[in-house]
Amino acid sequence: MDNLSLKYDLDDAGWATITLANSSESISRPVSYLHDSLLDLVQMAIDLKGGKKECVAIFMDEPGEYQLVIQALESHVSYEFRQYQDWESWGMWPKEDFTLLLHGQSKLEYCVAQIIDIASHIYKNIGPTKYKDMWVEHEFPSEEFHRLINA
Repeated sequence: MDNLSLKYDLDDAGWATITLANSSESISRPVSYLHDSLLDLVQMAIDLKGGKKECVAIFMDEPGEYQLVIQALESHVSYEFRQYQDWESWGMWPKEDFTLLLHGQSKLEYCVAQIIDIASHIYKNIGPTKYKDMWVEHEFPSEEFHRLINA
């Protein structure tokens, strides 16, 4: 099993970078403010902890988008990081027409812990007010974050 490493770093206003890695590959891609990707990640962790079988987090670029798809299996998860040429989540590109950038299997707890670390880092080091200033259209997902860390 090859644990998935996740990083989500805020860049200049309205942009972030998502980095996914396993033992053999590392991929970094830009993320636009057009979608609330941090909320997707936090909700993904909540859903995985709650037993949901498939979760998707969307990371929009301009143009195109990336999707992290995680499927819960018996004792681990299977993950795929997909690239779409246009915004599939907005119905502008076929769901089945993607390029698979990274895939593998990971421990569920490891994925959840990585997302908690991402959200905790942003909450402690940037804070909800500055996050809103940087991320323009989206608030820091405070309610979901607190639900995640208290679950």
